[in-house]
Amino acid sequence: DSTRMHVEYVLTDPLDPDFISIDFESEERELFSNNANLKNQYINLELQKTATELQKSFLYPTLSFQAGVQPAWSSFRDLSDAGQSLITETMSLYGNLSLRYTLFNNWKSKRAVEVSRIQEDITQVGINNMKKTLSMTLLNLVELYNARIEIVRLSEQNVHYAERAYELGRNRFLTGSINSIELLTLANSKQSTEIQHYENLFNCMDTYLEIYKMTGKLQLEYEP
Repeated sequence: DSTRMHVEYVLTDPLDPDFISIDFESEERELFSNNANLKNQYINLELQKTATELQKSFLYPTLSFQAGVQPAWSSFRDLSDAGQSLITETMSLYGNLSLRYTLFNNWKSKRAVEVSRIQEDITQVGINNMKKTLSMTLLNLVELYNARIEIVRLSEQNVHYAERAYELGRNRFLTGSINSIELLTLANSKQSTEIQHYENLFNCMDTYLEIYKMTGKLQLEYEP
């Protein structure tokens, strides 16, 4: 009957988020700054560079210097005269300077340096590939977010038109211009349009949340 067609469903909380515009370059900087996997790769690169420097140190002569102090005490006493004694104290300073250079293992050291440098390059390539992958994923999300904002704006207009059509239809029903079936069709159309609009809102918020998580902002908010 007509009473059932006029039931209005009201959400407990308003669902009218204000979607902000997103600048890709700004979000990309946030992404590269906060991404935990990328940070780990940078740490691995620094460790590999340190390992390379260590291997290079074996290619050069090693100069070492050792210094020290050696104190000594001695006591002399005349056995025929117990009152005659002599105590001496001496201090010896010494220093050793040594130069070492390995001749026969030098080719092994050079090979170790080359291998370490190759590992550096591999790590750097991995970082570059990861940054490209992250950047492309973020770009796709930003473009999807912007497209979904436009869809939300269109669905808002559709909801407005559907509500207006239903109001006009109800007035015509009260004057007898249309029957209950036609009014029910307008009510169902209005309800379907609102449901589609809420789905578009959800999709847009979901994409924004993915961007928010990907750039590390969600994790930073939960850090003590």
